[in-house]
Amino acid sequence: MKSLSLKVLVPLILFPLVLGILLTVLAERLTERILIDYFFQRAIEVGRHINREFYERYFNPRYEIEKEAFNPLDPLEEMDKMIHGSMRHFQVERVNFFSQTGQVIYSTEKALMGEDGSSVPQVQKALRGQVVSQVVYGARADRLHGKAGTLLNHDVIEVHLPMICLNEKLPNYGKQVGVIEIYQNINVVRQWLSQLRLYLGGMLLLIVVVLVISTSSTLYLAVLKPIRRMMDTIKDPHAVVEGKLVKRIEGGSTSELQGLANSFNRMVEAVVEEETRQVDEAREMAMVDELTSLYNHRYFLLRLEEELARADRSQSEFSLIFGDLDGLKELNDTKGHLAGDLGLKEIARIILDSKRASDVACRYGGDEFVLILPGIGSDEAMVLAERLRARVEEHFRGNPKDWGEGLTLSIGIASYPRDASEKKLLIERADLAMYSAKRHGKNRVEVFDPSETNGLPLIPFFLPPSRSVRPTGVRSMR
Repeated sequence: MKSLSLKVLVPLILFPLVLGILLTVLAERLTERILIDYFFQRAIEVGRHINREFYERYFNPRYEIEKEAFNPLDPLEEMDKMIHGSMRHFQVERVNFFSQTGQVIYSTEKALMGEDGSSVPQVQKALRGQVVSQVVYGARADRLHGKAGTLLNHDVIEVHLPMICLNEKLPNYGKQVGVIEIYQNINVVRQWLSQLRLYLGGMLLLIVVVLVISTSSTLYLAVLKPIRRMMDTIKDPHAVVEGKLVKRIEGGSTSELQGLANSFNRMVEAVVEEETRQVDEAREMAMVDELTSLYNHRYFLLRLEEELARADRSQSEFSLIFGDLDGLKELNDTKGHLAGDLGLKEIARIILDSKRASDVACRYGGDEFVLILPGIGSDEAMVLAERLRARVEEHFRGNPKDWGEGLTLSIGIASYPRDASEKKLLIERADLAMYSAKRHGKNRVEVFDPSETNGLPLIPFFLPPSRSVRPTGVRSMR
């Protein structure tokens, strides 16, 4: 069960975890792009603000700054102060002004004043009227000509945009007169992204924990608990009683598991039914004579014991018929043993057709048959036995071609409790009555008479009866 839990939980957890990591990375990249775009726009606005506020005020209209002969402006304290104020407000690291020839005419980095930046690609593009921007990671101040400058060592956005003359009094009003270069610190982006990463990581961890708990609970309640209940039911030794499934498994709330449980119950019922049928068949085979399909000797003894107990409880009587075939040996000798076996089958069929529904017919052994007749005494048993004897005689002697001289039945009857009070004695006295019928000419029915036994020896019921006994204490019906 634990391995099943792991097999189900691991993919359920790994999939959202991997998906969450991918979404976190994607969200970080998207956020970074949005923030950088924002700072790009802000840097451009800063440049335009500087263009608008400082050009007209601090660049002398008499100067034509586009001329190469123009000397760099002397540092202006007021201009530096205002630009540095704007830089602090907008997190600007550096501001450079380029003339139309690419010369640095003003810079917050004084070492760059007067330098030629005309070979810088970004400056060239800006001189052609383009706005150029890029992210510089770990930026340095020596971007121009490799000249040493202040180390920045952080990420900045570098923006180059055309500087336009906004003074209507100047002849070049509305024209580009130079380039403004701005470096804007974006370390705050990294800080925000770090905070975002921590936030998203915490959220992802929380989601995974909640997912594990909810998935485990749902899995246990919806799958594992019903399966465990199924297993407990399967292992229950009392689930099947007397060949019947008395404890069925329940599938729980899901239709799939309930369908599985129903299918399993049907399968178990089929298996139990088949096993019960096989057990019944095996029990019947153990209790039924294979040749005649009558109950065998073992079953006869069990039923006789039961009938004795029933008769004692109800203070009733019952009779025992003991029959022996006459002429079976002669039939085997003249027609063969197959004919003899067929004769035994025919006798069994006639017995089954002649008996009552409550009577128990058994093959005692060899050519001997017994019937237990519940609820009747010797007189009623004698009538039934005579009818049976007559049917046997009629069937076999009416067809001499198949049966030769035919088969007949010699029958002895003993009743309980009149003739015997226990099983062994009842069998012996029915057997004595049968032998009396044999001795008096066969094909007869005789009832045991206790007053005429004259101390005859008893014959053990579990052994083949001795043919030397010749009882005389019987009364016959023939």
